This record gives sequence, C-alpha cells and structure tokens, in this order.
Amino acid sequence: MGLRYLDSDKEVSKQPHPDIFAHLLDRKRMTEEEYRSARAEIHRMIDESLGKKEILTSGWMPGNDWTDGPFQPIYEKAAQHSYELSGKLFGLLVFDVFRERPEDWITGRFEMNGRDIGSLTYFTAGGK
Repeated sequence: MGLRYLDSDKEVSKQPHPDIFAHLLDRKRMTEEEYRSARAEIHRMIDESLGKKEILTSGWMPGNDWTDGPFQPIYEKAAQHSYELSGKLFGLLVFDVFRERPEDWITGRFEMNGRDIGSLTYFTAGGK
C-alpha cells in the first residue's frame, strides 16, 4: 500500500523538495496544531472523495479562499504571504498526506486542453 508515481512500480519513499517542505515543519512559522489541522482537512477531503470521485488534483482541492480555514496559516505564516510559495507548500503537504494513506494511490502530472495542470493529480490504484 502507499503512493507511487504513474511510471513506476516503486512506492514513493521520499518527500520531494524537503528544503521547501521544511517551511511547514518550522514551528517558528506554524504551530503543531495548525499543521495537524491542515493535514486533517486534507485527509477529510480525500475521505469525502472516495466512492464519489477517486481522482484529485492538489491545486484544485483547497479552493481560492483560505480565509479563516485550516490552510490560512500556510499562506500567512509558513509562506509569509507568498501566493506562489503557499501553493507549493500546500502541494507538498498533500503529497505527504497521500503517502500515509491506507489506500494505494498513483500520482503524476497531466495536461488539460494541451496545458500542464501545474499540480500533481492523484488517483486510486484499483479502487478502494
């Protein structure tokens, strides 16, 4: 069980961009509670999608308005109000959450209308 890339049979063992992901782990930026809350919301979103749609794209999951939600500290604190960095951090957090899920997931980069989506897409490997 676990997460693997579309073009590989190997389970993903490493977090990509650990230097950037470290912004989320830096407790001078986000508290442990804020970090756990963001992870819990991603787990909730994945749980909610199972059985309905089993394809999720990280950049489309959170919506555009993070105000007063569990992802607001990613933008305000971890990314220090950088829109670009907050998107990267969210994507890395989603990746990390998918790595710990009990289901088998596959991830890869895809295009829509001939253009790169810009985020990783995840889908279940053989259903739930």
